[in-house]
Amino acid sequence: MSEIVNGLLLLAKADPGLPMAALLVYTPAVDPYAAQLVFRDEHDVETMTYTFSRDLLAAGLRAPVGDGDVRIGPVADDDWLIFKLISEGGGEGDSFEAFAPRDQVVAFVARSFRRVPAGREDEWVDWDREIASLLASETVHRREVRLWEIHGWHTRTGALADALDDPAMVVVEASTSCGSTLVWRIARATLADQAAHARDGWVRLEVPGDETLLLQADDVTAFLTARGAA
Repeated sequence: MSEIVNGLLLLAKADPGLPMAALLVYTPAVDPYAAQLVFRDEHDVETMTYTFSRDLLAAGLRAPVGDGDVRIGPVADDDWLIFKLISEGGGEGDSFEAFAPRDQVVAFVARSFRRVPAGREDEWVDWDREIASLLASETVHRREVRLWEIHGWHTRTGALADALDDPAMVVVEASTSCGSTLVWRIARATLADQAAHARDGWVRLEVPGDETLLLQADDVTAFLTARGAA
């Protein structure tokens, strides 16, 4: 198995007494240039994933780096690093900062470079798969939906779409009041169960870093049914 997975204990900068478990993941068979920081809920369902350059993670051990959704750097205490994570499509106001033990990140980076040395990443790229993925993305199953805020009943535009890299997951998109778009994943089975047991025809979506949104169960059922018939 080529995948490398290291547990990571994060401490929120705003509340260091609140530890959070996450995973650092390196899967060279999928993308030898990238690493991922994965958050999961109490049911071990993936709730949010940040993908960034492996080189960025290595460079962040020595100096502050990054100008996109993921920024990493050392702090005054050499035993810790700080991660600044920005929600996809968001701005500085949508960021979350957390401390991570430096030794855990160092161990992960070292394991990844033992598995795939720097400069040899292209040996792991499956070009046939990449071309097939590009072709598949042109026919991805997607349904535009409307979502309602549980407080105030303001509406947002959004969509349900296939997760190309994992048929068991559904990608959910929802607009925000500032014009950006929130993107997260939910297990297809979980979504189907919620639609089947929806109260008054509504599915509740717990949005990472945002409030609960409501989605019509009929939209969910139509998306899942159409996908199954495709």
